[in-house]
Amino acid sequence: MTAVLERPSVNVFSTAQNIEHVGEPLPPVGRTLATAQRRYLTSASPWRGRDVLRSALLGAVGATGVTAFWYQSSNEAAWRDQIGAILGGLLAVGVLVLGAVLWLITGFREVRRGLRDLEVDKQNVFSLLASRAEGLAAPLDWLVVATGMTRAHRPECLLVRGKSVKPAPSDLEPCGVCQS
Repeated sequence: MTAVLERPSVNVFSTAQNIEHVGEPLPPVGRTLATAQRRYLTSASPWRGRDVLRSALLGAVGATGVTAFWYQSSNEAAWRDQIGAILGGLLAVGVLVLGAVLWLITGFREVRRGLRDLEVDKQNVFSLLASRAEGLAAPLDWLVVATGMTRAHRPECLLVRGKSVKPAPSDLEPCGVCQS
C-alpha cells in the first residue's frame, strides 16, 4: 500500500506562543507562514530606511564638522589658537564614528533577529511536517535520482540540488541525508 503525501497548509505559529522576540510582538494565532510578517522574507537588507538615514545624518554631520574645524585650525599659526578647533574636530570624529557604529550594530542586530526568526520558522515547519507524516513512507514516484547516484533522494534534498534528476527506480537504497 502506497501512502500519498500531501503538502499541508500548516499553522506554524500556533506552537510558537512562548517564544519571545526582542522588540516585536508575536504574530497572532492562526496566521500561516505565507502571511507572517518576517523581514527576512521581504527584505534583503537588514537596515530600515530610518536606520540608514540616522547613520547617514550622523556621518554627514561628523564629516562636515571635521572639514569645518580643519579649515578653522588651518588659518591659525599658533598651537594655542588651534586647540579649540582640534577639540571640535575630535568631537566631530566622535559623531562620525558614532554613526558608523550605530549602522553596524543595527545591521548585526537585525541579522541575528532574522536568523532567530528563520530558525523558529524552520523548527516549527519541520516538527509539524514530521508529526503529520509520521509513519508514512515516501512513494517511489516521489523520489528522484541524478546521473551517477546510487541512492534515492527527495526532490528537495541538498545532494540533488541543481542537478538534472529523474524518477528513482525502486531498487535504490534511500538517502541518509534527506531521510527518504
